[in-house]
Amino acid sequence: MRIWRAARGRASVAAGLAVALSLAFSPAKSEGSAGLEAVYCTSAASCWAVGYFERSGALLNEILRWDGHRWSRMAAPSPGGTAGGDTSQLYSVRCTAAKNCWAVGNYKQHGIPLDQALHWNGRNWSRAATPTPGGTLSGDFNVLFDVSCTSPDSCWAAGEYGFVTVDYEVIQNQALHWNGTAWSVVTTPDPGGTASDGDSALSAIRCASAHNCWAVGSYGAIAPGSALFNEMLHWNGRKWSQAGVPDPGGTASGDFSELEAISCTSAASCWAAGSDGYDGSSALTSNQALHWNGHKWSAVAAPEPDGTGAFASNILTGVNCSSPDNCWAVGYVGNLDLVAPILNEALHWNGTHWSVASVPDPGGHADDDHSFLYGVRCTSRTSCWAVGQARPATGTFRSQLMHWNGAKWSAT
Repeated sequence: MRIWRAARGRASVAAGLAVALSLAFSPAKSEGSAGLEAVYCTSAASCWAVGYFERSGALLNEILRWDGHRWSRMAAPSPGGTAGGDTSQLYSVRCTAAKNCWAVGNYKQHGIPLDQALHWNGRNWSRAATPTPGGTLSGDFNVLFDVSCTSPDSCWAAGEYGFVTVDYEVIQNQALHWNGTAWSVVTTPDPGGTASDGDSALSAIRCASAHNCWAVGSYGAIAPGSALFNEMLHWNGRKWSQAGVPDPGGTASGDFSELEAISCTSAASCWAAGSDGYDGSSALTSNQALHWNGHKWSAVAAPEPDGTGAFASNILTGVNCSSPDNCWAVGYVGNLDLVAPILNEALHWNGTHWSVASVPDPGGHADDDHSFLYGVRCTSRTSCWAVGQARPATGTFRSQLMHWNGAKWSAT
């Protein structure tokens, strides 16, 4: 993923990209950067947000809980350890009920990124064993970016795995299935190929039922100047197969189309969001929104708050629908290669068109101030949460939590 490659292991968002969030709480003085990647609610009074926070040089799993009145940090294992340089981070959370949730991400052991899955049983978070399809040797890596469940004994986790050296790099799709007892690897297509410089990576997964799931991402070649294409995989209850999908960014050298998020309200209505554009001397990144009507995927026009001129950058990273005519997509606008602010982005779908909504920018509006939104979840038309991270130019990244009350977005 062109966008996420810079940010993924998005704790490197803190160290590199820097993620957008509004202060959800005041961290202890011993804590450094923090960021939230995803949010999920089983009701307006019960939500989870996950990401990472830094303490004494270690990146630790962050899990926050909303009880209808306030957010509080919950105890959670960090399998990567707690010493300086250790790393554990969560990218997604999903629940089938208030007492049954999964959070996924990755951690490092002896410098090797490995999958991680944590389970909530209503009392505590505990670590569950996961496969390591990418291996556990130097240069190997494994990461899970999203999870989706249709029942306590049927969940999917999606991400990527591969191998990297100075002369060789390959990235492949990863899909794990939970059957109520264990996580196991399920074979997927790799449209980017499995030879050196092959790139197939899944960013998000959603299921309308146990026999109907979509996984999105991008594929292509890792080599500079290569085109990257939207990736869409479908699960029919027996196998994963590649599905046809538009590439609005084009197919020439330097063009890219990348999907980062998906939301479905039924088998006949899904939205996928991401970005597309082209690299080069006048690079442009545009918002991308695709709709599934039960028969085919088609591109739908979306606003571009940062414009469409040279070096403009509009990026959607999360999408969620509470009904077919009420969806939110979030992300950020602004070019990270320029000395300029990066601002939160929120778009709303009313059943007819996407429009820009005003949203606070806790990082500020001066040069090099940064605000990023990564995930969004709605329980109704009048209650949504969006999460990410933010920092002023001279500050440290902090988690941000935004709430929609049916009339406006506000920082919590």
